[in-house]
Amino acid sequence: MSQDADLVIINAKVATVDKNFSFYEAIAIAKERIIAVGDNDDIFKKIGFHTQIIDAKNKLVLPAAHDAHIHATHTGMLISGDFLNLFESKLKNEFESQLETHLTAKKNRDWIYGIGCPFELLDDNDEKIAVNQAYLSQKTNGKLASFSDFSLHNLIVNQEVIELSGLNSKSIELPKEVGRIGIDQQGEPNGIISEWGAMNLVGKYLPQLSDEELKNYILLIQYHLLQNGITSYTDILGPGGDNLFHGAWSSRVIKLYKALYDENKLLTRVSVNLFAAKEGVHSFKNIISGAEAFSYPLHTDKSWLKVDTIKLFGDSSPCIRRSCNGYQGELTFAGHSVEEQIAELNKTIVELHRLGWQVGIHAIGGKTIDAAIDAFSYAEKIMPNKDLRHFIIHGDDLTIENAKTMAKNNILLSCQPIAGYSMINDIKQIIPDEYNAKLFDWQSYINEGVVVAAGSDACCFPFNWLQGLEFTLTRKAKNNQIYQSDLGCKIEDAIRMYTINGAIQEHLEHERGSIEVGKLADLQILSHDLFTIPAEQIGKTNVIMTICNGKVVYQR
Repeated sequence: MSQDADLVIINAKVATVDKNFSFYEAIAIAKERIIAVGDNDDIFKKIGFHTQIIDAKNKLVLPAAHDAHIHATHTGMLISGDFLNLFESKLKNEFESQLETHLTAKKNRDWIYGIGCPFELLDDNDEKIAVNQAYLSQKTNGKLASFSDFSLHNLIVNQEVIELSGLNSKSIELPKEVGRIGIDQQGEPNGIISEWGAMNLVGKYLPQLSDEELKNYILLIQYHLLQNGITSYTDILGPGGDNLFHGAWSSRVIKLYKALYDENKLLTRVSVNLFAAKEGVHSFKNIISGAEAFSYPLHTDKSWLKVDTIKLFGDSSPCIRRSCNGYQGELTFAGHSVEEQIAELNKTIVELHRLGWQVGIHAIGGKTIDAAIDAFSYAEKIMPNKDLRHFIIHGDDLTIENAKTMAKNNILLSCQPIAGYSMINDIKQIIPDEYNAKLFDWQSYINEGVVVAAGSDACCFPFNWLQGLEFTLTRKAKNNQIYQSDLGCKIEDAIRMYTINGAIQEHLEHERGSIEVGKLADLQILSHDLFTIPAEQIGKTNVIMTICNGKVVYQR
């Protein structure tokens, strides 16, 4: 006897994203899983008395998207309106107006926080004004003020924070694995704190959000992700973030995910990359001890919540292979020289591999990418067949030779096309064509056999996956300039980046990422057919319905 469906979608254009990228008309779902994919006649046979019928009216149905790299709770804070959103504040007048409005609205709170703060503002005469402790201290009414830059790797604080945290001219010399504290002309802290270890030194003195507040920001971002057809994501949390961003990156958030899971309140599926480096310090000792001390969230369905991956940060500013226009960049690992830092990175990765952790490493510049790939490859050589699927995160300065080595050693790439859309011109100032002629050449990496997953890196960039998809195809950036259009991706491969490849990164390709019988029913229905509209219109396409775990969770 044929099983009746709980829900069917008929009259659709179903892009399954299976091995052959097959297309069908209809889908049947029972409980949380797909039980049939075929033409309308096939699916009509699955309709019972209580079956919910969705007529897609020839709309495109895709697997739900996976955001392979996002700071979720932090993004919830940004979109909540509870904190300053400074991403578009470039002028002194508008910055100060926004700040004054916020101070008035939050007059009963003794601290303020902003995200996306520029290092410089333009005044009415187009003169540059530095945003530092001296400037902020004049504008923040004695409140504790800390502002993240767009990358999140820098924190700008006022004098009140400097005094509270005990920073002075005698405490500003830090090892590379800790970070940097900027100084002014008098040798005193200028309020610019760079990298995680240094920010932890300050952050431990700043107010922390309550569990209830953090839960609210988690659920807020999850609902917004559902509106964008995203039903799963990869977050970055752990001991290294315990004192960062008022708790948004902390180990507490992992416990809150578990609490929401236990309460059956998670709206989307979550994979956590564990920021294991204690106090944010990138040394072998701090990372390995942090990994070994971590206790797993027990008794969870890994399709909903998993913590199987360690997140490392390999460079701060992109550490490129050779100096270009006077720029070189730097690694973040412990060591007195680049060679010592690379040795520390290698030792750390090999040990994490031995312990059975998948490793994802933030590596933007070529020197960092080369070092990480060498370490992953060596670990695989001496301890093969673990199927850990280590991956490079960002990989802006990746080469075809890198891709060949990655494919050979089952090393993946987790990229952020929306970052390319937002700032490829800025990146090209650091990594110009004469240095690396093929920036973000994802299609070539795929052709070499690399599994490329895509995410947003929100809150640094928007989490609209369709805008990122458009950039992979058109290479048209936010400034309306087209960069190397010949490097555009095939639409099928670009869609795989946001669906099945993200599932592969998470070792969950048997559960999600494509529309196939037996898989979880995580789907999205779009307002327009991505395969027929001009590619330049993809970013404006809307998600009109999202289905997660077999249930309609969003409808436009």
